[in-house]
Amino acid sequence: MPAASIVDTLSECLTVSKSGKVQPSNYAGDYKLLGAYDQIINAVADGLDIRLETVVDNIDYSTNGVTVQSGSQTFEATKCIMAVPIGVLQNERITFAQGLEPDRLKAIDNIKQTVAFKTILEFDHPVRPQGFDMVNSHDKGPCQFWDESTGVPDYKGQLIVAWDTGDRARELLALPEPERFSATLEGVRRIAGDSGLNYVNASNYDWRQDQFAFGAYATGEKYLDVMYKPTNDTIFWAGAVMSTVAKAYDSGVEAAEATLKSM
Repeated sequence: MPAASIVDTLSECLTVSKSGKVQPSNYAGDYKLLGAYDQIINAVADGLDIRLETVVDNIDYSTNGVTVQSGSQTFEATKCIMAVPIGVLQNERITFAQGLEPDRLKAIDNIKQTVAFKTILEFDHPVRPQGFDMVNSHDKGPCQFWDESTGVPDYKGQLIVAWDTGDRARELLALPEPERFSATLEGVRRIAGDSGLNYVNASNYDWRQDQFAFGAYATGEKYLDVMYKPTNDTIFWAGAVMSTVAKAYDSGVEAAEATLKSM
């Protein structure tokens, strides 16, 4: 992250380290689903004709409508909503027979993506200290850890997520996977105060290698006015540069409302 973005946080950390007291905060906190995110997708998709395993190759559009090509399959409609990660657009995994507007192409090319490191360690018993939800550290290994499983009914273990971005994420992702897990475990051991702690399962993901993402999420200037401007009043845009589930969902609702209004 840019240094200016964490100055306040670091200043607060230094104050706490000297006083030993954490000042009250108005931050409401983050909330998690007790289960997988597909609960949201399944609820939104209820009653709709959803085609899985259908990779879009080409889109042809005009004032009369749009044709979407996926291998040997062809879909036709009067309108189309595009909601794919920005990396898919930047890598031109979907082509447009009529091309896209020059200002949109420029905006797509100029958007930067954050490199993100995410590892999940599973322990066979709760390991978090009392009152722990999220911890940020700035010494070594992943910088952020959060509790992912407290509150899940009948689950006796603990899932801890480790996260980092930028250069440190690049350094961690350059390690072989077992060393990524080891670096994460050292951080959890410090938090738990248990140098002999070991995990029972682990997972790690690198979105840069995912052909349906090519990166974690957009950062910096996102050119929303250009990105979300309808193309030919036929293609409407959503998602792409949103960095949270809530914002991505809201952008989809807005795109759907704009599409219906245009019909």
